[in-house]
Amino acid sequence: MIQIRPGDLIAVKFKSNYYYALILDKIRLFGGNWVYVFHLKSSEILSAETILTEVRPGFHAFVDFIH
Repeated sequence: MIQIRPGDLIAVKFKSNYYYALILDKIRLFGGNWVYVFHLKSSEILSAETILTEVRPGFHAFVDFIH
């Protein structure tokens, strides 16, 4: 189990694509984190610099990162 903290950038792989979320707050509602999920996917993992150096559209959500 990994510890996720505010400020962490998470990459989740699903069906050969990576999806990205930025952790905004500590664990709250039902064990989930308040995150900003980017409308971005890639076939190879991107660096934090590539993702965070420009404004990218996305949405906020409570997410429980359970595998």
